[in-house]
Amino acid sequence: MNEERQRRDTRCATASRIGRASWLCGHAVALGLVVSCLALAFLSDERLARVRRSALNDFQKTHVYTSKGLTLGGVVRAVGAEAVAVEGGWRFYENASIEFDVRAEETGLKPIFLVARGTPALGVYPHLSLRVDRRPASGVLVATDEWGLYRMQVPLSAGRHRMDLAYDNDQFHYPADRNLDIRSLALGTPPPDATNYYRWRAPCRIPAERLAIRGYAECQDKGVSILNHGALGDDIYFEEAGWYSLQILMSQPRRGKIPSCLRVEMEGAVVTNFVLTSDSAATYLTQVKTEAGLARLTLVNDSPFVRRPPEADIRIEAISIGEPVLLPSPRPPRLALSAAPAGSFGASLACHSTGNALDGQTWALWSNGYMSEGVDCTEAGTWRISVTARGDLCQGKGPRLLVMVDKDQVASFRVNDTEFHEYAASATMSRGAHELVLVYDNDLSIPGEGDRNLYVQGVTLSSSDSEASDRPTR
Repeated sequence: MNEERQRRDTRCATASRIGRASWLCGHAVALGLVVSCLALAFLSDERLARVRRSALNDFQKTHVYTSKGLTLGGVVRAVGAEAVAVEGGWRFYENASIEFDVRAEETGLKPIFLVARGTPALGVYPHLSLRVDRRPASGVLVATDEWGLYRMQVPLSAGRHRMDLAYDNDQFHYPADRNLDIRSLALGTPPPDATNYYRWRAPCRIPAERLAIRGYAECQDKGVSILNHGALGDDIYFEEAGWYSLQILMSQPRRGKIPSCLRVEMEGAVVTNFVLTSDSAATYLTQVKTEAGLARLTLVNDSPFVRRPPEADIRIEAISIGEPVLLPSPRPPRLALSAAPAGSFGASLACHSTGNALDGQTWALWSNGYMSEGVDCTEAGTWRISVTARGDLCQGKGPRLLVMVDKDQVASFRVNDTEFHEYAASATMSRGAHELVLVYDNDLSIPGEGDRNLYVQGVTLSSSDSEASDRPTR
C-alpha cells in the first residue's frame, strides 16, 4: 500500500513539474513573440521616421527659401503620422503639421509664402493655419486643385520664433478625401517661380467660396457669409498699375431695421464703404487703385456691435475685377496756370486711352478709359476744374467721371445728364508740372437695355478766387 502511494505521489509530482515547465515555456514563447513584435514595430517606426526625416531634409534643401531678413533657424520637422513625401512636395493625408524655427532680423510684418494645392470633401477645401510661438497668427484656405501661391502675413519681433503650419480640417466622405499638398515654403520673399502659381490675375471673376483669406466667415449654400466684424479676401495679381473696377455681388439675407456695412480694403488701405440696402443679391460697384504686382483685396463686415449676429451677416457670392484704366506717364505740360482764367481745352487733350472725337470739340469714351493733359503751375494755389460732360445711361445709371491730379483722385461725379452739363471740383496744386486726368471706369453695355458712355466737351481750369463756389457732386 505504501509503495502504491509513493508511486502515485511521484507521478503527481512529476506531472506538476511538467505543468510548471510547460507554463513557463508557453509564457516565454508569448513574451518572445511580444518582444519580437515590439522590436519589429520599433524598427518599422524608426525606418519610417528615417524615411520621413530624409524626405523632409530633401524638401528643406530644394523647396524652402529664405530671405535676408527672415532666415531658417533649424531643421523642418513633421508632426503627425500621416505627413508623407510625394513627388514635388509634402502631403498631408490627415491632420498634421510642419514645425520650424525662424530668425527675424527686425521687428515688422513678415510675409510667409506657400505653393500648395488641395482636394475638397463635402464642398470644403483644406485649411492651413499658422501658429507663431504656439499662438494663432494666420491661416489660408487652399481652395485650388492645382498648385497655387498663398500668402500669410504675421507680425514678428526681432529674434527667434517657433512656427507651426498645421492642416486642421481633414475629412473623408466616400468617395471624396480632403488632402493637402505643399510644394514649397518661402520666408520673407516669394519663391523664384512664384509667377507660375498666381491663382487670380486681373481681370477675373472669383467665386466667394474660392477666396483664401477668411476670418469669422462661413460657407453657405450660395456664397460665403461674413459674420459681424469678420473678413474675407485673397491676393490678386495685377499686370499693370492703374485703376480697376471692382464689382461685388452680395446681400444681407436677414436684414433688420439697420443695414449692414461692408468695408473694402486694398493692401490694408480703405478703398470705400458700402451700406447694404437689399436682402436680395445685388451688385455693388467701386474702383480700386493699385500698382503692378500682388495685392490683397479684403472685405470686412464693419457693422455695429449692437446688431444681433444673424442680422449683421453679409453674404458674398462673387467678386469681379475689370480691365485696367492705366495710369498715364507724365508728359511736358501744354497749359500754363498763372492767372484767372487760366485756360481750357476739349477733345484736344494730349492723351486719350480710348474713344474718338465726334465734332472736333467732344471726345467720346465708349469703354473704360481716360483723358489726360499736362499743366504747369507758376505758383502754388487752389484751382477750379470744370468739366463739361454728358452721358448715356444703362440700367438707369450714368457713367462715373473721376477727376485726378498727379494720380490722386480729387473728385468723383455720376454723369446722369444726357445733355451737356458742368461738373466742377477744386484741387490744390504746388508750383511746377502736374498731370490732370479724367477717368471713366464703370462702362456697361447690355443688348436691348442700353450702352453706357461718357462724352467730354471741354475742361476749364481757373483760379478758385475768380469763380463761383464749386457745384455739388451730381
